Amino acid sequence: MSSNSIEDLRRYESFQKHGLSGFLVDLNGTITDSTTAVENHWQDVCKEIGVDPKVILETSHGRRSLDVLELLAPACRRILAVAHIYLSVMAIVTSSSFSLATGWLSTFDLPSPDPERLITAESVKVDKPDPTCYFLGHKSLGSDGHDGETMLVIGDSPAGIRAGKDAGSKVLGLMTSHTYEQVKFAGPDWIVKDLESVKILGKNGDKVLVEICKHNLT
Repeated sequence: MSSNSIEDLRRYESFQKHGLSGFLVDLNGTITDSTTAVENHWQDVCKEIGVDPKVILETSHGRRSLDVLELLAPACRRILAVAHIYLSVMAIVTSSSFSLATGWLSTFDLPSPDPERLITAESVKVDKPDPTCYFLGHKSLGSDGHDGETMLVIGDSPAGIRAGKDAGSKVLGLMTSHTYEQVKFAGPDWIVKDLESVKILGKNGDKVLVEICKHNLT
């Protein structure tokens, strides 16, 4: 990252403590990094369907495996699994299938949310950047649709960031898979390196107090 980008990132950070009604969190690249596993998976798929791996890897991140394979190999329906963690007052919003998402949660021995708080590829007809998945996430946390700005979307892909903004949520963009410039271009409210920057401080009434730590911004 250039020195100008670092200074811009420091200025961009204005979010210290905030009361939130819930969190909508992406999977891969947000809390756990399964990038290597993802790329290895696509390498195997490409061998089977005769597609250059570079073609898929350039278009697959942050998109449903179903959509990628529909685009490049209609006969192939193998789903890419990603790993994630579940925290309280949170819904998981992923482009993976329900079975694969829960499978990864089990593999990593991570707690799984109730099914209604796990928004997956089967939950929507159109994937990110369409905001439907995040509207469903709002509903799963009891939102009446009028408190979008107290819902925090956390994600790393530009498609997910745009979807979160279009759903009316505040968005925290992570630089775990894309450059600062790519993340900023998607239009999040705040940008940090990763979730080491985020601290859940406790509850204040019906809101969860969250702090974004400055130490992770340099």
